[in-house]
Amino acid sequence: MILTNPPVLPYEDAGFDHAVCSLSVEYLTHPVTVFKEVARVLKPGGRFIVSFSNRWFPEKSISLWENLHEFERVGLVMAFFDSAGCFKDLETRSVRGYPRPLTIHTSIKPSCLIRSMSLPGL
Repeated sequence: MILTNPPVLPYEDAGFDHAVCSLSVEYLTHPVTVFKEVARVLKPGGRFIVSFSNRWFPEKSISLWENLHEFERVGLVMAFFDSAGCFKDLETRSVRGYPRPLTIHTSIKPSCLIRSMSLPGL
C-alpha cells in the first residue's frame, strides 16, 4: 500500500485484528505517524508485527537506516513503537541462519537455469 503525506490508512478505526509490516519499515519517511495509524485501525489487543532483514535497498531507505548496525535497527524500530505511544508488551526476535535466496547471474543462460531448478526425473 502506498501511503499519502501525511500517512493516513484508508480504514475505519478498530477494523483489524492484526497488522503486518514486512520488509518495508526502513523506507518509511514518517514511521511514528504510520505506527499511530496502524494502532488506530487495530482492534483492542490487536498485534502489529514488523519484520525486516539485513538485505535492503540503500538508495530507497531512510538515511539513518544505512548508518546503523543491523542490531541497532531493532532498537530503532522499538523506538518507533515507543514514540507512537500506542503499543504495550513489546518484544523482539532475531532469526538467523536461513540460506540466502538463489541469485540469478546474467552470465547464466536461462535454459541452463531452468534445467538446474527442475526436479529430478522431470
